[in-house]
Amino acid sequence: MYIQMVTIVDPHIKRDSGYHVHSEAEGKNYYVKKADGSSVYEGWCWPGSSSWVDFLDPAIREWWAGMFSLEKYQVKHDLPLGSVKLSFIRRCPLLGGH
Repeated sequence: MYIQMVTIVDPHIKRDSGYHVHSEAEGKNYYVKKADGSSVYEGWCWPGSSSWVDFLDPAIREWWAGMFSLEKYQVKHDLPLGSVKLSFIRRCPLLGGH
């Protein structure tokens, strides 16, 4: 038996001070700025007010990739299906179908 998990990563980040990804991106000044450079660009997506990180900067791409390490990655399960706990995946990787 094995488990497959597919995650969807949206390119926008919800602007919420309680969301660790937003807090880090804002604190490190990683968000895309408005065309005049005056402030962070904000748009509206399904979670509400959102911003985007500047993927053209190699340092920011490295930071973003680090968000998917097992130590940092957090699963927000918002579908009406059974819940998946990342702690289970960490403890039981089920490599090779075992």
